[in-house]
Order: sequence, then structure tokens, then C-alpha cells
Amino acid sequence: MTNLHKLGIFGVFLALILLSSCICGAYAQNNTSSTQNSPTQSSTETGPVPAPSIESNPVRPGETGCGITVISGDFNSNWYAVRGDGSSGNNLEGLYSNIQYDIGNSQMCFETQLASSNDGGSGNFGVGQPNATSSYAISIDCDGTIIPINLYNCAFFNESRTNVIYVGDLPEFNNTFTFHNVSLDTYGHGSSTVTISLTQQFIANWTEMTVKMDTDVDFSNMQLYSPITQQPISAGTQFSLTLVYTVDMSNFTASQEVGHAVNFQPTVTPTQIYYTGDNGFGYQYKMANMNFGDSYTEVQGNNQIPNQTPETYFQSQRPGVQGDGAAFVLCFQTFNGLTYGLTTGLNSDPTLTIPHKPVQSMTQILFVLILLAVVAVTAILGVALLVRHRRHRN
Repeated sequence: MTNLHKLGIFGVFLALILLSSCICGAYAQNNTSSTQNSPTQSSTETGPVPAPSIESNPVRPGETGCGITVISGDFNSNWYAVRGDGSSGNNLEGLYSNIQYDIGNSQMCFETQLASSNDGGSGNFGVGQPNATSSYAISIDCDGTIIPINLYNCAFFNESRTNVIYVGDLPEFNNTFTFHNVSLDTYGHGSSTVTISLTQQFIANWTEMTVKMDTDVDFSNMQLYSPITQQPISAGTQFSLTLVYTVDMSNFTASQEVGHAVNFQPTVTPTQIYYTGDNGFGYQYKMANMNFGDSYTEVQGNNQIPNQTPETYFQSQRPGVQGDGAAFVLCFQTFNGLTYGLTTGLNSDPTLTIPHKPVQSMTQILFVLILLAVVAVTAILGVALLVRHRRHRN
């Protein structure tokens, strides 16, 4: 065997070793990030986090509206403001989100909605608030009576978004769905509307995505009338606003395998709802966390009253098919002590945190591409030397 022949064999052998190292390294990184601490593992990367991918997303069949898709690493989320056309029982209007990400070999799905119905029913499966005060996703309690705010009664809604900016090393941007001039019942006394803006502030990090779900309510054009007497409510009357979010989390992969939803059992604190998993070695980690206890700001004309504390309440519904969890949870967030005729707005921002596998930096991607290029060149040279050697022998 000549030296040329040996060099060709060595080149092919080296290419195979480099390719195996590349594949094993990628597998090891993926396996470590998904089984050790799962998505909560800290990243070794430093510096600016890659900006998330953002694109417009068409709504589902039977709906009109607008939506976006936000992707960062294996965090893949869809956010919609929709209006159902009534087909197939689809008559809801409001905010919907669907977030998917990988944990180990399974794909998880976290969903939340703040929606109301166009038929006077509930956007939250007909379940009332505590003490059976209301079955609407958004409502006002004024002087002991419930006044629903039905998003389906808005004049129109639209979506706007900001450009991605960096605050330190973290990229962030805002996306806002605004429901303009949602009409309230005035029993023939004229016009009364509120405008509700639902803003998602996305803050990307190496191993988690934080979404501040800001709700901004404009009461400046609101006139209140009692559903009982159908007469005007006096200025200065105290009222409260309640938002009812629907939250659930499931193992999408397992659900597909067994043919029904496999939901996780939530853990509830006085202000938060979160879901945990087990890495198989007794280590518990959070898979999703939503905090409804963040302070809110009351607006009175040009004055703002910050650091107000909402009242929170959680109610599990529909026991899971395996009997070990709730299919969804109703999350009530109530803002008390508002004054009709004085309070002109309100702003709150519950915070959603989703851990995920470390985002790949451009350095990692370039390293893999360069390594693959080296493998390819080494293999080509090795094969070329072998072919040349055989031709030389012939």
C-alpha cells in the first residue's frame, strides 16, 4: 500500500470521525438540555440573545381577525384576536394563544384565552365567577349588579406591533390587539363604549420567554346603566372590573398517541398558576408559570395611581380524563375600588414565563457549518486521493 493510498484512507477515516463528533455533540447538547434540568437549564452563552422570529399568521377557518407567530429556539407560539362566524358552534371573540415547546421527547402545549361570546353566553364554558356573579370573560360589578363587557360588540379590532429593540442583551417587542368601542347596553339611553387593548410584551432570553400580557381598558366613553332598573348609575359609585382567563397545559405528543387530551395538574398559589414536570430522577422543574398578582395602575384623567393589588381567584374545571388533573383552570383577576365618573382607565399585566431549551447563537450555528464544511472537504480530498491511486495503478 503506497503512501498516497494510506493518505486517502486516512482522509476518509478522519472525515467520518469529524462527522460522528458533530452528530454526537449535537445529540449530547440536546439530550442534556432536555433531561437534566429540562428547559430551565442555564445557558453557557453570553452576549446579545438572538432576536425571535416574528411573522403574521392567518386566523383559523370560520374566523376573521389577525394573528402573529413568535419563535425563539423551540418556543413556538401563536397569538390571535379573532371573531367566529358562528359556523360549527364557533361564536367567540377575544384573545387566544397557543404555545408549543419541547421537553425531552415530548411536545408540550400551553394555551390561554380571554374571550366572550356573540350569543350572550360565556367565553369560558358557561362557568360563573365566584358567588355566581357572572359568566362573562370581562365584566363590571357596580352597586351589586353585573354589567357584561362582550368583546363581540366591538366596532372593529386590529393589530399593531413594535420593532424589536434590545434592552441590555435581551431582545423585546410589543404586539397589541385593540378592540375598539365595545358597546355596553344602555337600554335606549344612547351610546356607551369601552376600548380594550391587549398587549403582549415579549422578552426573549437564552432559556426562557417572558410575556407580559398587558390589559389596558379605557373607560372615558363609558356610561353605566343598571340592568335591573335600566336607569343611569350615579357618578361616584364604586365598581370593580373582573377578567377571567382560561388556562390549560397538555402533553401534545402523548395526547396524539392515546387519542385524547393528556392534561397536567396545575399548582395554584394565591396569585400564580404553574405546571411542573419530573426529569425521571426526582427533580421537579417548572414547565410554565403565569402570575396574576402583578400590580396594576388606575388612571383618573391625567393622574395615575400605580401599585394597586388585584384580587385573584382560581377555579379548576372538567377533571382530566385520567383523573389526575384539570382540563383547564379559570383565573379570575378583579380590580376593586374603581370610581364611576372618576376612573378613566386601568392597566394591568399578568406575566407568563415559559422555560425552553437554550437558543442557538450564531456562533454555534457557524461552528457547525464550518465543521460540516471541513468534513466535506476532507472526505472529498480523501476520495480524490483514492481514485487517483487506483488510476495510477491501472
